[in-house]
Amino acid sequence: MLTTIRTLLVSIALTMVLPIVEAQAETHGALAVERGRGDGFGISHSYRSRDGARTRALRECGGRRCEIVLEFDRCAAYADDQSRGSDIAGWGEHRSSRQAQEKALRECSERGGRRCTVRISACNN
Repeated sequence: MLTTIRTLLVSIALTMVLPIVEAQAETHGALAVERGRGDGFGISHSYRSRDGARTRALRECGGRRCEIVLEFDRCAAYADDQSRGSDIAGWGEHRSSRQAQEKALRECSERGGRRCTVRISACNN
């Protein structure tokens, strides 16, 4: 009898916990950037679907030449060169926000940016 009660309690607990774990594991984000000399960029995070994340990032970017440059499951960041007339940018993904930002800055610098600055970053919940 005691074994049956324990089994029932474990089953109930798993039923309650597994959907939460699945929801956390299935969050998506996206980064959109306006190509050329546009200043547009947008990021989304913690969406249940990739399409929802993509749509939100493109809407936030707002330009006609915006395109998705990165889809991510953890953290992402976008940096661009603040030098006059520059269209150099970089982005990065990592499990931590700080390291995603470092990757974005490094990519921007490696592409020739002289005054690279993180413009936006986000992590999925």
